[in-house]
Amino acid sequence: MTLADGALTRGICVGLVLLGLCRPAVSGEFSEDWRIDTQVGHLWPVGRIRRTFGAGFLAGWTVGRRVFADVIVEGGVRLGSMSYGGARTVTGTTCLPGARGLPVCTTGPTTQRGGSTDVLLGATVPLKTDRHGRALEIGTGVVFESYSVSPGGESLGSRHGAGVFGKLAAELFPVRTLGGISLLLTGRRISTRGGRLGTSLPTRTSDTWLDASLLLQAGRGRRGGP
Repeated sequence: MTLADGALTRGICVGLVLLGLCRPAVSGEFSEDWRIDTQVGHLWPVGRIRRTFGAGFLAGWTVGRRVFADVIVEGGVRLGSMSYGGARTVTGTTCLPGARGLPVCTTGPTTQRGGSTDVLLGATVPLKTDRHGRALEIGTGVVFESYSVSPGGESLGSRHGAGVFGKLAAELFPVRTLGGISLLLTGRRISTRGGRLGTSLPTRTSDTWLDASLLLQAGRGRRGGP
């Protein structure tokens, strides 16, 4: 199993935990107090970390619950895939869904990429709602992140750390009874330590990441009322 497979497995496990937390919110209709967010977007490194990783894409899932008036407490997981500065062509395994949902795997040359797994805990509050019902939200919290390289990156080590994040979400298309589609901008500042990942990366760094995503929100927890 490659490091990327391990990151994906961790992400699936966290996703299953979040799905369990969502069960009270899903019973034909979403509760007034719950929200489930799915995001897909693009990410960029800033500063020293750019020597090791380039831009890439991400996918994430978040579960939130309104606890005080309009304040939503959230927890989620995000998986990222980025270009890797020291990339080599190595032998890797690619798996695709086959008959009856069983994976079919083939082995061949694959270019190494970087991978990240984030676990986020935070809170979101609305700033305002316009006359069309579109909401603007701001949020912050803590993030726990790990980096790795795959395939064939086990000897390069991995990195782990914690930090903070801030986000701004602007709703584009509200769907009053279901949720909405928003543009999400996020910034993260993370202190990590561990392997050098085959580049000139120091043992310890403070990493900055920026990303922009489309956010699909399901549930009405984001509004302070029906």
